[in-house]
Amino acid sequence: MNADPAAELVGRILRRAALCAACGGILVYVLSRALIYSIILLLAAALAMTGFWLLAKSVNRLLRRGGGGKALFFGLQLAKLAVIAATFVAVARISEAAVLAYLAGISMVVIAGMIEGLQAMWRSFFHGT
Repeated sequence: MNADPAAELVGRILRRAALCAACGGILVYVLSRALIYSIILLLAAALAMTGFWLLAKSVNRLLRRGGGGKALFFGLQLAKLAVIAATFVAVARISEAAVLAYLAGISMVVIAGMIEGLQAMWRSFFHGT
């Protein structure tokens, strides 16, 4: 285990996002019988998890430097958004259902963060930690 609680939290969120993406990919395949939509969902989730990991690493580095390197931080975030927008445009050319699968994949990190927050609230409410 990591000694840093923030790194442990990021790791838990990423593991939960991977689990949510796997469940979502299976569910999309079962409901649509189209493997391409499941693949789009999984790749979009991988893109979102990579972006979240890069965000966590760059914020950690920015805070350790004491505020220096803000231009690099914002440049990295802008490049990440450009990659997400470019893949969105590519997916939009496939079909409307592909766009829905892409948006569902991108939201897996948000869903994992919400699950982590609910679990922390549950622990705090019932266990006092």
